[in-house]
Amino acid sequence: MSRIGRQPQVGGRRKLLNEQQEREICNMVIANNAITLRQIRNAILLDNVMFQNINSISISTIDRVLKKHQMTMKQIYRVPFERNSDRVKGLRYQYVHRIMALEGNETPHILVFVDEAGFNLAKGRRRGRNIIGHRATVDVPGQRGANITMCAAISERGVATHIPSLGPYNTQKLLNFLDHLYTDLIPENERGVEGPQLPHYVIVWDNVNFHRGPRIRSFFQLGGGGCMSIRLKTRGPCCMQWMLHVRTSQGINVGDG
Repeated sequence: MSRIGRQPQVGGRRKLLNEQQEREICNMVIANNAITLRQIRNAILLDNVMFQNINSISISTIDRVLKKHQMTMKQIYRVPFERNSDRVKGLRYQYVHRIMALEGNETPHILVFVDEAGFNLAKGRRRGRNIIGHRATVDVPGQRGANITMCAAISERGVATHIPSLGPYNTQKLLNFLDHLYTDLIPENERGVEGPQLPHYVIVWDNVNFHRGPRIRSFFQLGGGGCMSIRLKTRGPCCMQWMLHVRTSQGINVGDG
């Protein structure tokens, strides 16, 4: 039985890049997500090995090649270069083991997450809706005024304490917040009492400077009975370092700080 075969393509413009060259362009993007089309074109023209047959190439051609391989323009997310280093992975490993030790401890514990967030009352939505020909307006204070910082603590039981303050938080404001948090979390008849049936409250927060000052350390070592602090270093170039301090006279440290 005879079949009709397709004739080879003749005439017209031939394909500029072969499959191997297209994959090499995709590898450039995989190696550097922030590379521009002009930088790709310059790299192609300077490469006399892989692209020795290419004397000129347009940016639109490179763009079509990338879209063909499902590579599109998107927002760049900044990832600290030390996040996946061996040292930081080791600190994460120690952190997980410490949490697992807490989970396996007979004494019950409750995780309490604390953080501060700043905002201003003059801020609002930048886009709105109204009838055609009329402006979309919203009422705001006449003057910007000072920034407001809200410090709040939440746990599996819900919001425990929240205290707003004008301006940024500092050590003294944080100590006042911890005093209120201690009062809200621990009933009066359990304050200063220790026992296996009483829960330990684990404060989880980031590693800003005033979270690890000597006065804050003293609060957990002396005045914050039944509380311990876990500090997560999530800011700066050494992102994702973990620090752990528990309420004992000597303290247990995980990582450096």
